[in-house]
Amino acid sequence: WDGLALAPDHPFWATHAPPNGWGCTCRIRGANTEAGIRRAKGDPSKTLPDGWQLPDPKTGAPRGIDKGWDYAPGASVVNEVIQRKLPGYPAPIGAALLAALPANTSRRLAVDFAKFVDETLAGPARGKVMVVGALKPEWVKALHESGVPPATAEIAVRDHAVWHSFRDAKAGRLDLSWYRDLPLHLANPEAVVLDKSDPDRPVLLLLYPSGAKAKLVVSVNYSIKKIGVMNALESGRTLNRNDIGALMGSGGILIWGKV
Repeated sequence: WDGLALAPDHPFWATHAPPNGWGCTCRIRGANTEAGIRRAKGDPSKTLPDGWQLPDPKTGAPRGIDKGWDYAPGASVVNEVIQRKLPGYPAPIGAALLAALPANTSRRLAVDFAKFVDETLAGPARGKVMVVGALKPEWVKALHESGVPPATAEIAVRDHAVWHSFRDAKAGRLDLSWYRDLPLHLANPEAVVLDKSDPDRPVLLLLYPSGAKAKLVVSVNYSIKKIGVMNALESGRTLNRNDIGALMGSGGILIWGKV
């Protein structure tokens, strides 16, 4: 990998950021242009070999990485903050916290969430919950102004929701490969609509230009027994133009982007 140059949010860094073993002296240097890459003794034309992410049967880590070293330094700390600390913060603080984390945080979360999804679909749901992102500060402000103040900012997924989304036969089911990258999508919806048609269960509808359209449903201030209150991502499906028109015609409030 000597001389390899990749974007900061490339999934390579989630597992291959040095050091990659005891005594490893590899280093990462930053560059903004091809000329900068060359000045850092890098090769802009160099690409990753096929199968770079496949595990070595002897170690379980990707080839070239010592066992137990396939993570980005600091990633475990960031994950601890998201999974353990974020749910306890008031919504404005939690939203600002996630927004301030490194740009590759969503990519690292996506790697972990893909494992969460695969493990869930391989066996029965066991009541596990994973934090996969957070409301943006602008959404928190808009929710307050709309009379639905969120208690916290985190967006979490229950394994039961994953199970029902893909084990049950349902029309318009999302593409699984798209869903496995959920943390990346949560950070960049095309539009966010607040649906207060059920005053006891306000939900955020996150819309994306995936295929035709994709919709993710987040229950605001959802209470989970033995865990507490959080914003729970319940389901998702594809939409057509008529669905979107009906959504806005039934009183949906646009709080982000445009439909």
